Amino acid sequence: MPKELSKSQSTQPNHDEQVKIFSDHCYEVKHVLVIEDSSTLSQFMQKSIQEKFSIICDVAATEQEARELIQSKKYDLLFVDIYLPDSSGNFIGWLIRRKERLFIITSSENDKEREKLIKLPIVDYMYKSDKDTVIKYINNTLSRLMANRTSLALICDDSSISRRVLSDMLKTQNIPYAQFANGKEAHESIVEHNINADILISDFEMPLMNGLDLTRLLRLKYDKFELPILILSGSSNPALIANILKFGANDYIFKEFSMEELLTRMNTLLDHSRLFKENTLLLQKLESAAMTDCLTTMYNRNYFHANVTHVVASAKRENQPYSILLFDIDYFKKVNDTYGHDAGDTVLQIIAQEILSNSREADIACRWGGEEFLILAPHCSLADAVIKAENIRKNIESLSIKLNETTSIKITTSIGVSSGIETSAEDLIKTADSYLYIAKERGRNCVISSEND
Repeated sequence: MPKELSKSQSTQPNHDEQVKIFSDHCYEVKHVLVIEDSSTLSQFMQKSIQEKFSIICDVAATEQEARELIQSKKYDLLFVDIYLPDSSGNFIGWLIRRKERLFIITSSENDKEREKLIKLPIVDYMYKSDKDTVIKYINNTLSRLMANRTSLALICDDSSISRRVLSDMLKTQNIPYAQFANGKEAHESIVEHNINADILISDFEMPLMNGLDLTRLLRLKYDKFELPILILSGSSNPALIANILKFGANDYIFKEFSMEELLTRMNTLLDHSRLFKENTLLLQKLESAAMTDCLTTMYNRNYFHANVTHVVASAKRENQPYSILLFDIDYFKKVNDTYGHDAGDTVLQIIAQEILSNSREADIACRWGGEEFLILAPHCSLADAVIKAENIRKNIESLSIKLNETTSIKITTSIGVSSGIETSAEDLIKTADSYLYIAKERGRNCVISSEND
């Protein structure tokens, strides 16, 4: 029976509770065993695995030694040399009957042996070449298995036998999956439940909606990197293949494929999908870092300048004023000199949060530089801006800022306020800055604008 994940249990936060995700087979790789009679290779493998992944890696040089370890410990994955000096001839079969997860290493490139290997329920196999190639491939496999555990594959096929074959393959790869019996069911579930899948493997010929129409409709919402699509078909018609790829499938496989070919193509698409998502996340982080002050988490000047044009244009178009509130922490240098820069950072963070908590969603609150802060307030008159500034000033004045277990201090701010419709943002900032200077001259801890200048 499938495991029906709730939103809190699911590794994919956008999965709807009605979509059944099969994940009971998935595991975390914490403890592996290398079974290899070459001490040089096994030691290199052990060292590389432990250093790169920080997981426990045991080593066995013979079948007998391996059997003893396997019967005494639980391993998440076995790397097995198929030829061992004391080989009994049934070791691999014994491991499969025990439902051990196997990665087989062989020095033979015999086609008949390969045909036997690819029919086994194993994670993968590779030919033994130079140690660097072996270690690199094994490390890539471990990385993929770890990433697969938090991925999701979708199977769409009207044949229950085909779905079972594909799901068995996904199980060997540590991938959670959901399955659908036709394209219509798949499309409705993916779009309506907004399933955050990493790959879709779909048959071409299906009732209600075929793989071509499913691909076409999904591409209206998801691009090739967001949701890779691999189409399986019994047809080798070049025109059909071209259409499948033109309509947005990432890859196509003729149904007389080997499981090894399917696995290789699927892994390539998953790698591309992960790289795209990692790059997207990295780009978001870089954009956030460029637009955000790391100490206070407020926006910075870059963000202000990137958005102020829209605010000014909106003010002119709608004939609605916008305002600038410019803050400066009073005697901030004295805080740094007396209590240290860590205390100064604490003050900046607390003042920033106070300003943010008193800002509207439409306001752009920034750390302007040093101990200065700025609020750009769209659709805000001078009178309303002065009231906002005065409320923030009073709230800050009432704070008792705790610097450590024994020390708390009081802080005040001086604020200059300006407002306009046709006036440029640069001129309003200059005006607010001049009023801020007047506030400092008049004893600090006050709000100055044209109302009380």
